[in-house]
Amino acid sequence: MDWTGERNATSNRPLLSHGYRHHSAAGIAFRIRTGRDPVGQVRADCGMQHCVAPDHVEDAPGRRRNREQLRYISGGRALQERCRNDHDQAEHGRVAADGRAYCNACKRARDARSQARRDAA
Repeated sequence: MDWTGERNATSNRPLLSHGYRHHSAAGIAFRIRTGRDPVGQVRADCGMQHCVAPDHVEDAPGRRRNREQLRYISGGRALQERCRNDHDQAEHGRVAADGRAYCNACKRARDARSQARRDAA
């Protein structure tokens, strides 16, 4: 479902404004479907950027659950409790849309090293 209303100026995410407050259109779509407030960011997992169809949006735990299921259906192994750098995967573990598992703490460290190399060049 494509949003034709107001959008955030920097992120281009769909917004609703009410009483001088801005609300995420995806977050409202999530509440319509589930009847509860989302945990973390709400995003569409249907492939359409900024989709606001209630059946297409998930909060962070829902996206992880769906992606873990995809991982297992595709023959992937169970997720590890700790990464090779000993980060707790209950906190730092992520599952990409294609089912690949990765450690977000390790990814941030790699990204920071890459940025430092670019800045030094």
